[in-house]
Amino acid sequence: MTDPQRPDWPAIIAELEAAKVTLHIIAKLLQVQFGQVQRWKTGTEPKHYDGERLLMLHRHYLQNEVTKQSSSTTQHAKYGS
Repeated sequence: MTDPQRPDWPAIIAELEAAKVTLHIIAKLLQVQFGQVQRWKTGTEPKHYDGERLLMLHRHYLQNEVTKQSSSTTQHAKYGS
């Protein structure tokens, strides 16, 4: 039996930052200290509960980014921009 694959927390946070979600916003939304989010960014493993919420936040923001991009692409194709 293999161990479950662990999320790459620094990559997840980097993707959130690329979607314009700052470390301060992450901390506020997850109701944790800013320093805790900084530690996750450097590779510290979050507690299970915090990790689950961080993954949900990541899905929410990245899904919205994909939706925006596909909507923009559709409009460009539709209007020839």
